Amino acid sequence: MLTAESFDAPTAHALGLLHEICHDETALDQVLAQLIGALKQNGPQALAACKTLIADMAHAPSPLTPQHLEESAQRIANLRATEEAQEGMSAFFARRPPRWCHRTGHKD
Repeated sequence: MLTAESFDAPTAHALGLLHEICHDETALDQVLAQLIGALKQNGPQALAACKTLIADMAHAPSPLTPQHLEESAQRIANLRATEEAQEGMSAFFARRPPRWCHRTGHKD
């Protein structure tokens, strides 16, 4: 990529740069619907925290320092102690969809 070399979708897929190749708009719509459905199953707080962690780690030194690893582990531990995480685990073990609390306080 840094050489600005052009390559096709199968090559990008083989390199791990693509998860799937969609040959038409219908296939793309189906893949997007599946991805969106999977994302909607996750807790809103967890998704937001994950995005923040990814953004923060993008600016971290490489390789990560023990301090960065400890901070990441602490963030994850804090998330696991939330009401949202407890609901997610309860739903998983009860084999039911989770009822996430949104900022308004209403559950799904």
